[in-house]
This record gives sequence, C-alpha cells and structure tokens, in this order.
Amino acid sequence: MKLEDLSVLYAEDEIKIQETITEVLELYVDNVICAKDGEEALDLYNTYKPNILLLDICMPKIDGLKVLKKIREKDLLTPVIIMTAHTEQEYLLDAVELYITKYLIKPFNKNDLVNALDECLNVLYKKQENKIKLNKKIEFNLLDNTIIKDEKKIQLNKKESLLLNNHKNQTIMKKLITSSLIGFCFFIISLIFLPTTVFSLIFKILES
Repeated sequence: MKLEDLSVLYAEDEIKIQETITEVLELYVDNVICAKDGEEALDLYNTYKPNILLLDICMPKIDGLKVLKKIREKDLLTPVIIMTAHTEQEYLLDAVELYITKYLIKPFNKNDLVNALDECLNVLYKKQENKIKLNKKIEFNLLDNTIIKDEKKIQLNKKESLLLNNHKNQTIMKKLITSSLIGFCFFIISLIFLPTTVFSLIFKILES
C-alpha cells in the first residue's frame, strides 16, 4: 500500500485554500474528493468510502467534528486529519473518542501535510492485519469489534471498541491483562486512576 494508491476526502469551505491544498494532495494520492461543507462531506463519504479523511473544523451546515462523530458511528478505522485555527483548539477537547490521527494548525506547510498523510498510511498498514493480540490467548478483532478469548467471541460496545482502536490504549490493555497484579489491587487502582470503560472492558474479558 502506497499513498499514490489512496483516496482522500477533503472538506474545506474556503475555496482558495481548498484549491491550493488540493493541488498538493494530487501530487501524492490517487484521488482527491472535495467537499465545500460538512453536509456534502458526509454524502461524499457515504458514496466513495475514502481511505483518508481531511476535515476542517469550521464549515457551514455541519462542522468537521460533527461530521467525524457521524462517521465514527459506523466506521472506527478510517484515519482522519483535522485542520484547525489556533482559536479553535478548544474544540479538540470534544474529540477524545474520535481518535484523530493528526491535527494541523492553520496555516500549515506542504511538509506538515505530507507528514500527516504518512501517519495515516501507517495507521492503514496496522489496520490491515485486522486482529491485534492482547496476549497469547486474547485477540481484538477490528472487523467486527469483538474480543476472541479461547476461541470464544466477546462482543464489545461502542465505547469499548473506540478504546481499543487507539494504539496507546492497546499497549495499556496488554500490560493490564497480563499483569500478575490483577485482582484486588488492580480493582482498587482501577477505581482511582482508570476510566470506567477501561475497567469494565478488562472485567468483561477476565470473567468470560
């Protein structure tokens, strides 16, 4: 898989910026699909199912984060680059569960964009494997959002799936599941330090 084989959905309402960025994108990817607002971005996403999303936060009709929230209801795998102005960074606090691959602060240069695309490509490489080993007996299946333990499938809810679709969280889960301290001590530590979703997911895996 190479960048030149991929398609990018690019949503930006400022025409001059869109034209400039599109010219750069076309140097590196196979197909650039442009949207001028959030509503059109959703329609084009549903039609073309692009490999990478490049979304501006502030757009007419539907803003970039709401577009991504809608997409994430069904698609947890597609990497996304969010573009934001300095004054919009506070919006990113609402994006914790959207697992943005990269965000670019405007104005950004060509190298920033290419580096972000490369990060998205790395995500796509990892997603190709479909299954992520949490330990010798436990795997996370990316395709149907299930945990496979001793050949038994455990269905995850949306929050649990989003949690495990983040590479850093996968590393944390591996350490916690294989830890010899799981038990009462883990229970106490979990209540103090870990998000409820992390604790409930580990409990679901261990009790099954």
